[in-house]
Amino acid sequence: HFFWESMQPEGGGLPEGGVLQQIEKDFGSFTNFREEFIRSALQLLGSGWVWLVLKRNERKLSVVHTRNAISPLAFGDIPIISLDLWEHAYYLDY
Repeated sequence: HFFWESMQPEGGGLPEGGVLQQIEKDFGSFTNFREEFIRSALQLLGSGWVWLVLKRNERKLSVVHTRNAISPLAFGDIPIISLDLWEHAYYLDY
């Protein structure tokens, strides 16, 4: 599963190499990307996911959200980062 395989010990921080370069190219800066990612998460009501994807046809990174269990693969996008917004991801803490 993409979500679990993307986790690693000591993860976090800025991406490196080509991913960071592409984020800066497509969003102007990492800060701009981060703000758009957070904004998309805050706008999603109900269960779903926020994704950083590579749009195949445009060869450009984009932030998208999907509802329920829909994957961006269904639309031909390549997932890079995912954020789980299903209730099980946060309800015990909040």
